[in-house]
Amino acid sequence: MKKLYFGTSVRKAEAPLIASGASALLMRRAAWGLAHHVLAYLSETAHGAVYGSRVVGLIGKGKNGADTLWALSMLAERGVSVEAIAVLGNPEQNAQDAVSAFHRAGGRFVTALGQRTDVVIDGVLGTGASGPFSMSAVLAQRGIDRPRPETTVIACDIPSGINADTGQLDGDTLTATATVTFGATKTGLLLSAGHQHAGRVHTVDIGLQEHLSSQPTVWCPDPHDVTTCFPPPRATDYKYSRGVVGIIAGSEAYPGPSLLCSRAVASCGIGMVNLIADPETVPSLRPLVLGDRPETVVTAAPVPQVTSLVIGPGLDDTSTSRQRLDEGLDHAVEHDLPVVIDATGLDLVDQGWLDRLRLGGTSSRTAPTVLTPHLGEMSRLSQRFVGTEAVPATIGGDKDALAWATALAQATGCYVVLKSADTVVATPSGQRGLHPAQSADLATAGTGDTLAGLIAVSLATAWTRTNSPVTEHQVLHHVLAAIHLHGAAAVSARHAGPVSASDLAPAVRAVLASRG
Repeated sequence: MKKLYFGTSVRKAEAPLIASGASALLMRRAAWGLAHHVLAYLSETAHGAVYGSRVVGLIGKGKNGADTLWALSMLAERGVSVEAIAVLGNPEQNAQDAVSAFHRAGGRFVTALGQRTDVVIDGVLGTGASGPFSMSAVLAQRGIDRPRPETTVIACDIPSGINADTGQLDGDTLTATATVTFGATKTGLLLSAGHQHAGRVHTVDIGLQEHLSSQPTVWCPDPHDVTTCFPPPRATDYKYSRGVVGIIAGSEAYPGPSLLCSRAVASCGIGMVNLIADPETVPSLRPLVLGDRPETVVTAAPVPQVTSLVIGPGLDDTSTSRQRLDEGLDHAVEHDLPVVIDATGLDLVDQGWLDRLRLGGTSSRTAPTVLTPHLGEMSRLSQRFVGTEAVPATIGGDKDALAWATALAQATGCYVVLKSADTVVATPSGQRGLHPAQSADLATAGTGDTLAGLIAVSLATAWTRTNSPVTEHQVLHHVLAAIHLHGAAAVSARHAGPVSASDLAPAVRAVLASRG
């Protein structure tokens, strides 16, 4: 997993180095990293020609402006024509050394972008900025046109106006082709508006590693995590050693989710899919699922070998669904099994159940309970278990998703997967994960049923393959890997056209096959 840090954490790591007199060294390292990546993009976009290409920096009055001026000076040494536009304040007041170096290198300050600009560097605001900001207004006040759509824009450390912690933007900014960030990857670059405007993120090591916490603000999954958490079978494996996922999903009103969830679980190569559905109370589910997946074992109660449970997709608000949920949760508590609660299951679970399900609760439980709400379900859960003050006036709105999920995780003692364009995960002790949006195709009915099944598979694998107790961090790792697999499957399925939830299970198999 990749480590992400709040901007405040990176500035804290810089503080002892700056106090020791290393400020200039840090700035030169950052500037060289920025210049290096600009050169790479020039090689790709300026017809492969670095010499004679034109780069313009938009300069603010702070450190980002100084970093940009130093980078422009270094680019000039490679034959790049460099210019700068002071768009916010006077850089000479706080960055005299950088301004002098820029002039010595042959750079000049101008008041317009000009007809031909190969790269624009956004060096207006950095990670310490806060409050409203409109790049359009700032440029318009100075009679400066926005860069043309075909122009490569590279943000210095962070796109101006983006909150480095939350990714929120109060106003507008330039959408970057790439962002070159310094010291560590900022959380805000992969979250909310920050993810939409940052482009490809490059992180430059400027020597902060020993000063950064070994525990990052947020963990972010990568493709390798899928390989680790969804491994191929071992030569010595047998049916039960590969894990058994029990599924309590579907109802007479909504039978489809039982099939979507079963398909997702089976697509991962789990040892057994156990659909728990009494034919006397939900008669339609057995023929539906067996007609599509005849290897599914359909029983009225969980088979003894169940390793994890997913409960909730497609349940309705009837006494039958409530009884199925109660029986499933009772089995999870009695046998200390991981359980994923999704969809209607989130509305049916009550405080009494959470007291039994939470880590170290009334049942001395050690296995995790994972809640997987979308924004509407998250609002209802927060009202019930955290308090109305935790619910934003507008769902999604300007609410810090990480803080919102963390509050619910700590209140319930459960892991929380808050599903939106960007998906965030919070653990009961406050560890957090983030999965940036991979595909808008997941914004369709039934994809959450698939994700719930993938998380249950990942946890079943962890429980069958780990001899020692599974740690909270390992659970976070497996949950994030499942989320990444879900997104990668949507991207894979997209190659054949528009994606629906039914397309995801075959795509999951394709993604896992590509991982070897």
